[in-house]
Amino acid sequence: MATILESVGQRGVNKPSDVSVIDDLLRRTGVVQRTPVAAGMRIDAIKRFQDIWGIRRADHYGLITPNGTTIARLNHTASPLRLGPIALAPVSKGGYAVSYQPSAPPPPYRVFLGPTAAAHGTVLNLDQCLEITGCERTDVFTRRNLPLLLKLIGKPSHNWWAADLKVRLFVLLDGSIITRSSEEQTLPCPVRPHKGALLPLENDDPPRIKYVFKPGDKRYHGRWLHEIPGLDEQYFTEKGKFEHDPEFRGFACIGYASLVWGMPFEDLAKAKGLSVPDDPNEEDRYSGEDLARYTHATRCVWKGAELEETEPQNVVDFFQTHPPGYYLVWSGTHMMVATGGFVHEFTTSPNAGYNQTPITLRFRKYKATKRLTVRLLPRKPARAR
Repeated sequence: MATILESVGQRGVNKPSDVSVIDDLLRRTGVVQRTPVAAGMRIDAIKRFQDIWGIRRADHYGLITPNGTTIARLNHTASPLRLGPIALAPVSKGGYAVSYQPSAPPPPYRVFLGPTAAAHGTVLNLDQCLEITGCERTDVFTRRNLPLLLKLIGKPSHNWWAADLKVRLFVLLDGSIITRSSEEQTLPCPVRPHKGALLPLENDDPPRIKYVFKPGDKRYHGRWLHEIPGLDEQYFTEKGKFEHDPEFRGFACIGYASLVWGMPFEDLAKAKGLSVPDDPNEEDRYSGEDLARYTHATRCVWKGAELEETEPQNVVDFFQTHPPGYYLVWSGTHMMVATGGFVHEFTTSPNAGYNQTPITLRFRKYKATKRLTVRLLPRKPARAR
């Protein structure tokens, strides 16, 4: 912390050693561009700095005293902000836990969060940064400004999806960097979101959405999609937080069927009678019956018999009559959606991920000993085209 022994500025003692200290602080806080500073420019710079901070004492206007408010604010402004470690947080609460210390200087100082590489000397590439001026320093991100961060991550010129982005805080005045946080932190960017309908699955461009499920392995269960107001994309989440690892950018079978319906991730747990935050993502907790109950899907009849735990050939014969509507179909723990002569599902084969197969072809492959259940959904699903 810089100190002076005597007053500097208008009507000050202005000892050369103290003047040198103040000139350096004025430069580091951006109110002058270079040192040494002419006396008149120094007084004007002191007044401007005091105006920014609201230091209004008439007898000290343009004057800096030892241990006074102005030199304390100069030291404060000249010191880099300390950016804390960044963690994922519930998307509903802003997606990220980001905080810094101490408080930022007031406007016209501006605060930006951005990659370390965005800074070149005193010039900051604002196209790569997000302004967080005025945000709460203990909780920078909220539902209000999270969309701005996601738009920044997804810019075609950036394409930071799934990146471990090394970021810092930058404080600017008059377009020039005044300070940058000394330690960079890692921002875990979400995996690339999905845009478009789920039935049929649109825009499944490489890398394709994966089939993600391994019984007994809690890491491998299908992720869910989170819609964020103001954005067209749907974001992959686990337990309400962004998925960051591309290995888990995908769905399991019942998760896909649930998402086609448009079910919020918490609601499947509630339909099962589980309380959130119990794992609504763990697919092996749920059955087709749970989803049918939640969606109010009704039983189907073919030749006087309900299609409940029925032979595959009965299901093939039923769909060959081309019944209208959307159907949940399941066998054991595997869930599918059928409509318009096709089955839509996430499975391991023939392609690991999304598959769209003609109904007759799909169910004729089933062994006669397999059993299928068919339920009619009450309306067109929310995420069907």
